Amino acid sequence: MCLLVRAQTTAHQQATEQLLAYQTQLQALVSELALAEEQERRRIAIGLHDDVGQCLAVAQITIGEYLTSEPVEARRQTLDKIHGLLEHVIRITRALTFELSSPVLYELGLEAALQSLGEWMAAQHGIDIRVDADSPPIPLVAEARTLLFRVSRELLVNAVKHLQAHHVHVSLGKVGSHVRLTVQDDGSGFDPSEAGTRISPTGGFGLFSVRENVTRMAGCLQIVSAPGAGTEVTVSVPLACCIRPS
Repeated sequence: MCLLVRAQTTAHQQATEQLLAYQTQLQALVSELALAEEQERRRIAIGLHDDVGQCLAVAQITIGEYLTSEPVEARRQTLDKIHGLLEHVIRITRALTFELSSPVLYELGLEAALQSLGEWMAAQHGIDIRVDADSPPIPLVAEARTLLFRVSRELLVNAVKHLQAHHVHVSLGKVGSHVRLTVQDDGSGFDPSEAGTRISPTGGFGLFSVRENVTRMAGCLQIVSAPGAGTEVTVSVPLACCIRPS
């Protein structure tokens, strides 16, 4: 009897160890996939910005100069249309570049990227988005910077498109021994117990990936919400895991 119990205990321990090992591998895989995706987004964004965007801008300037030379009226109408089309394409290219990967994130840092993201989404959707961040900027490693920006973007999209928020507040700063990101909105809210599907109904980065990546950096994710009462999502990551060594 004792041998049977011991054997069952050993089998249970082995199963638990295998499960923990699987969870560790899954967390590593999700993190690697997220970073690989972000690198590809950045590559495409740089190409769009440096090639397509600049070429279109030069074409627009050239046609603008031609318009001032007072050509034949019919030709002028045609050029007016081309000029308007180029303006439209440039706006689309800039928006696509921003959605793929914010150049500001790599050039000026997370705080500036969040400000830029908030301004862009506020202009796109006609809502109020306020971003508060510590000054001077927190010297984050690339993985932490990318993670927090992607989480912020996912939560803002969720608040605006799916929870119909009119006011959103994003805050980033050091709290004790952690870096804390909070996104609070006045949207429709939801039941946190359904967060596995409700937080990102269209897919995207998704709450699962958010949780896995935050956990990968020894952080935690907290959701406070209720139907009709808005939502507050807080991501907290230890400084030791995300600060560049001095």
